[in-house]
Amino acid sequence: MASNYKPSFDGTQAPPSLPQPYTIRPISSSSSSSSPLPGYILRGAAALLTFISAIVMGVAKQTKTFTVNDPTTLNSQTITGTVKSTYAAAYVYFIIINVLVFVYSAAALAISIANRVSSSNLELPFNIADLLVAILLFSCNSAASNTSVIARNGSVRLGWNKICDIVGSFCGQTTAAIVLSMFAALAYVLLVVLGIINLHKRSL
Repeated sequence: MASNYKPSFDGTQAPPSLPQPYTIRPISSSSSSSSPLPGYILRGAAALLTFISAIVMGVAKQTKTFTVNDPTTLNSQTITGTVKSTYAAAYVYFIIINVLVFVYSAAALAISIANRVSSSNLELPFNIADLLVAILLFSCNSAASNTSVIARNGSVRLGWNKICDIVGSFCGQTTAAIVLSMFAALAYVLLVVLGIINLHKRSL
């Protein structure tokens, strides 16, 4: 059987080289962790959007004065009516959820920036909380959108008349608030997706 030893330059025999079935590759810091800047931007945008949407919905109000003719007395009388967002339970729910999401977004953004060195420990709790926040936003937006659709088109089954042709400014404010809150919900969906991607990268 042939020997595996080979003579070296000084005449002695060098030990055989050991097989290396595994190759060790250095892990770059750029592949193990991504930049937190997109998360900061999305959280800041969500905080701003929910803050504005809560204010717009909270101050949504319109007073309308119109004249009604009484067919029995043939007299006309002036009626003044006021519609406010706080008169509808769905709009109140919308305001409460957006205020809570604004507080959470601002707090989460501050915590993420303050603990950016050890932010990897906060990724999983934030990812779970972001998912719950997205669900809450979609829930309140759906409830408010349903009320807005009834206000715009009416409901024959419920016996509700459409009011947006009378108080168009009020309906425009509520619609704008819902649109802004929907953008905030989409921002949180993107945050959840980014969180899942980062967790997947760390598990490799």
